[in-house]
Amino acid sequence: MEHFLRKFAAAHHKRVPRLTGRAQELLLGAEWPGNVRQLENCIEQAVVLSERDTIDVDVLPLAEAGGKRGSEASKPGLPAGLTLRDLEQQYILQTLDGVGGNRTQAARQLGSAFAACSTS
Repeated sequence: MEHFLRKFAAAHHKRVPRLTGRAQELLLGAEWPGNVRQLENCIEQAVVLSERDTIDVDVLPLAEAGGKRGSEASKPGLPAGLTLRDLEQQYILQTLDGVGGNRTQAARQLGSAFAACSTS
């Protein structure tokens, strides 16, 4: 978790945030069928969404379900104050997470989603 925090803080030009105890417990207790890639996506999303020096359960994409991954946990929310670029990145990360990190499958889904948006 610490490795991914440092990696994505640098990539997004942010200070390295700390995980709260509750956030660490949630991450450690979560089911990770996508293994390391899924955890990596989760941490990146939290770093992007966090506006503080700490990451608590409120910015973890699995917080709503108490760490359980299911259809309710994957419903996208629209946090206030994000740029369109941040929202797009969040959508891409959620799609990757939903396909277990398979980039080809995610690209197909995203291509279909963006094509549908541009034709309406």
